[in-house]
Amino acid sequence: MVLQGSDVVIAVEGPDNSLDYYWKQTGTGGWTPEIVSESGTTYSAPSVIVDGSDLDFAAQGVYGSLWFYYAAFGSELIYEEQVAGLLSIESAPAMILQGNDVDIVAQGADNAPQFYWSVNGSQTWNPETVTPTDNSTFSPSALLQVGSSVDVSAAGQDGSLMFYSKVIGSGGWSADEVAPDGSVG
Repeated sequence: MVLQGSDVVIAVEGPDNSLDYYWKQTGTGGWTPEIVSESGTTYSAPSVIVDGSDLDFAAQGVYGSLWFYYAAFGSELIYEEQVAGLLSIESAPAMILQGNDVDIVAQGADNAPQFYWSVNGSQTWNPETVTPTDNSTFSPSALLQVGSSVDVSAAGQDGSLMFYSKVIGSGGWSADEVAPDGSVG
């Protein structure tokens, strides 16, 4: 859910695996439904952000693919881009606007966080390995920009809580165990 000006926007996985959103002006009556992507395209809860006058959506697609959609708010013309191919992710994605980039993270097929970024308008998605260790992440990831770094958290092996951080524009990610084994259900 996001606030676009004075409008509240809620994105959902809709009927028959469509990607839908609902919006209404704050303090007014009914909700307006919109379809982002038709049935058979969406297999997770979507992530939605405001990007200038656009709404950006990310969701798991068919067979573990990752898709990105964007449209000017109120426009029926919606653009789509495949971020990652089949069998790439296994969870709902998290997404942020980081400067002029859109960043997306999700649990990868190898149970490690998978991070993707794209410069606005480029249609090229750049994958990054957050941790080279498979079987390190066992939940959808959360994503946040704090100052000059991008941070990811997720459940780790044996119920631990993991935190990964990277200085924007730097080469690698650092890992930190927030809570020991058995702390996360």
